Amino acid sequence: MQVGTVVSGIGVLGAGAWVARWATDLDPLLWVGAALLTVVAVAAGAGMVKPVPLRAVVGVCLALLCWSLGAVAGLDGDPVRAGVVGLVLMVVVPVGWERVRPVGPRRATGSSAEPARAGRTGRTAAKRAAEKRPGSHAR
Repeated sequence: MQVGTVVSGIGVLGAGAWVARWATDLDPLLWVGAALLTVVAVAAGAGMVKPVPLRAVVGVCLALLCWSLGAVAGLDGDPVRAGVVGLVLMVVVPVGWERVRPVGPRRATGSSAEPARAGRTGRTAAKRAAEKRPGSHAR
């Protein structure tokens, strides 16, 4: 099971909690949904950058941004607003996780794959930059 599938499922559960709060008017469902959606926001923020220390910072900052937007929109006061946002998020979260690939090292496949970095000779960066490689935009 991939991380994106788990995060997407957590997002749908969190959004479903907000829709259930709209239907039942139970206040604890707002906070359960908010906690689950916070996990999704942290994971989304962490997937935006490569350096590991920066992942934590961006993930927490995105979660805080989402919380502040929810407070400004008044999601904690009106169950209808939270329910409508929950319905929207039930569609947006799975589609967003399916369409956007997280940032990370890409593995080359096929016949055009370059050899691993460890196997390269000690060429300088200037020599590598001066080379013309087929398909390269740097000419």
